[in-house]
Amino acid sequence: VLKANTITLNDGTSELEVDGAATVTGNIVTSADNEGILDVDESFTMVGSVGADNTDLNVANIDTGKIMTLSNAGYHVVTTTMAGTDSEIVFNADDADVDGIINGASTNEGVLDVNANVTFKGVIGTNKMQDIQVAADKTVTLQGATVATTSLTLQGASDSSTVVFGGQAGNSTTAFTGNIVATGVGGVVTLSGDAADAIGHTITGSIGATSAANYVGTINVGNDNTDGATTTDVHTATINVFADTIAFSATGTSGSTTVGGTFKSTCASTCSTT
Repeated sequence: VLKANTITLNDGTSELEVDGAATVTGNIVTSADNEGILDVDESFTMVGSVGADNTDLNVANIDTGKIMTLSNAGYHVVTTTMAGTDSEIVFNADDADVDGIINGASTNEGVLDVNANVTFKGVIGTNKMQDIQVAADKTVTLQGATVATTSLTLQGASDSSTVVFGGQAGNSTTAFTGNIVATGVGGVVTLSGDAADAIGHTITGSIGATSAANYVGTINVGNDNTDGATTTDVHTATINVFADTIAFSATGTSGSTTVGGTFKSTCASTCSTT
């Protein structure tokens, strides 16, 4: 156990290396924005926050097969790189805001295991992630311009786990690449409307699966009417869509209830929408 109120990394090359199983109770901070390196060479639990608003940690590296468990809502890192298919970050704190880029060291590496209500504000998957796992009764909000993962898994049945694209102060056009998978008939996909323009989110990958037992429970298609009654936010799916319900209402980025979004499939004739 490493107990300290604060661990300060003072310049761009200062480094905290975790090379033994540990629990770190203090906050890891930097003396200025974009400074410091966190190297995770052994699985550990972070009780304190990592970085802070306006003073982000510069780099975090998660080694192959290692797990960083975050018990605090603060994670502010410019770039997090995850090596190997079994490297993992576990998010256990509700109302967490996660800044910065998170990606695999190579394509199809790194798992985000989300056991809390978490908002990811940055790009995910410059190198495509392996999986984003959303626990039952939890919501993941994706606000980065691009998100790429082999799969995003909604683990709760009966519409208890949710992924939201956009949302309050979110990016108006999130381009998502990957398959959205439901472990049972359940899970919610919400495509939030946006007041800035009529361009919605794009899903390049399947939503749900062919077996009725693995349909997504609900797809909410949002439109923000504050940009004028003559326009509608158009959200696009490019491959198969298997859902129990598609509902044309959601909450827009202005915070108002919205109706009338458009859900467009650009898939070839060999694809299915069910």
